[in-house]
Amino acid sequence: MRKSIYKELESNRQVVAGALASPEIIRVMSPLGYDRKEINFGNNLLAKMASQQDEREHEENLQKMSTQKLRGAYKEANSLYMNHLKFARLLFAPQSQSWNDMKLGGKRSQNMAGWLMQVKAFYKYAIPLADTFAQRGITAEELGQAEAMIEAVGDARIQQNQSKSRKQVAKERRDQERKEMQRWMSKFIKAARYAFDEDKQQLEALGIVVPS
Repeated sequence: MRKSIYKELESNRQVVAGALASPEIIRVMSPLGYDRKEINFGNNLLAKMASQQDEREHEENLQKMSTQKLRGAYKEANSLYMNHLKFARLLFAPQSQSWNDMKLGGKRSQNMAGWLMQVKAFYKYAIPLADTFAQRGITAEELGQAEAMIEAVGDARIQQNQSKSRKQVAKERRDQERKEMQRWMSKFIKAARYAFDEDKQQLEALGIVVPS
């Protein structure tokens, strides 16, 4: 898709630039509604499409960066959490109040929303029990650090979702500009083929394919 859009942009630029550079083409096309003003209108449509494509690329890059940030934050936080979880399962009896509060039983969630729910519950109830964790060498400071890392994962997830939304908006705007450009270009090329049916060189000057 990306290559086809850039190819389309370059092809359209050749058509519009060729028309604006040729007084003869403008003279012949003017009675058909394509005077210099109208061709400049098409050129503006082209510029808007190119601008929106650039914006879409920009948002896509930001979204990739936010995803990488989320993955990094998750990997670091989950590594510490799994270590704390291992010791918590040794410190607290199954089905005890603390066991249930910290959600120590069962598998860890494989999706981000479920994982965040589990780890937030864990540290909410683990931090007040810091003295018990200290029996395994896990300090209150370490538990607090882990909780802060979990919050950083949550913040990174919010940023990623916002970035995804902005990328989608940019794509929709680009697609709208592209449709308007395609409509204008289709009509212009149709008019040019009609106007220069007997003058194939002018069509070639516009970059319009002429059947051999």
